Amino acid sequence: MSSRYNQCFLVVLRCAIICISFRLTDVSALDRKIKRSNNYGYDFNVTPVERCPMNKSEHEKAEIRMGCNESQSYHCIPDKNHSTLIEFCYRKKQSLIQSGKCLELADTGYLNNVNCENFTVGCPDTHYLSNEIYNYTACLSVAFGCFTADKACLKEKCLEVTTTKPESTSVEGDDESMTTVSDVLKAFQKAPEHGCHPGYIVALVLCIIFFITTSALAVALCCEKRKKRKLKEEEINKGKSERLK
Repeated sequence: MSSRYNQCFLVVLRCAIICISFRLTDVSALDRKIKRSNNYGYDFNVTPVERCPMNKSEHEKAEIRMGCNESQSYHCIPDKNHSTLIEFCYRKKQSLIQSGKCLELADTGYLNNVNCENFTVGCPDTHYLSNEIYNYTACLSVAFGCFTADKACLKEKCLEVTTTKPESTSVEGDDESMTTVSDVLKAFQKAPEHGCHPGYIVALVLCIIFFITTSALAVALCCEKRKKRKLKEEEINKGKSERLK
C-alpha cells in the first residue's frame, strides 16, 4: 500500500512539474511577443511603465537609467492611444508646452499637445517644458484610453462597457443615473494600469493545485505509515500477551 502511494505521489509530482514548466514557458514566450509589439509603431523604442517619475530627482535617475545621450531627453508620457504610460529617449532636448495642454506620443513618434481644459483637476495652468511634465500628475494617469481626470471620456468608455456587458456593470450610479459608473471609475483610477497577465494567473493556479495535491498525498502517505506502524505494534503486543499466557 505504501509503495502504491509513493508511486502515485511521484507520478503526480512529475506531471505537475511538467505542466507548470510548459505553462511558464508559454507565458514567457507570450510576454516576449507582447514586449516586441510594444513599440506601438513608433520610429524608436519605447518602454511601457507602471508609473512615470513624479519629481525632478526621479526624472534624472530615469534619464540615467535609460541612457539618453546629450542630444536626447528623457520623457515619460501616455502613448497615442492613452492606454499606458511609456518612457523613451526623445530626439529633441525639450519643447515648450502651452497651458491647458497635456502630452501624448503621437503618430510615429512626436510630442503632441492634448487639450485638458475639461479635466476635473490637474490641468496645467501655465506654460511648461515637456521634460518637466512630472509637475502635472493629471497628465500622467490614464485608463480605458482616457486621462483619468477626464470624466467625460471615462463615462463614455464605461457606457460602452455597460452597453456591451450590462450584466457585469450594474453598480450604483452618479447624478446622471448611470448605474455603477462612479464606483467603477474610482476602482479603476486606484488600480494599477498593468494588471497580472492571465498566463501568470494560470501558472499560479497550477502551482496552488500542485501544492494541494502533493500535500494531500503526503498526508495520506503519513496516515498509511502510521496505520501500518500501529498495526505492527498491536501484533507485537498481541504476541507478547500470548507468550505471557
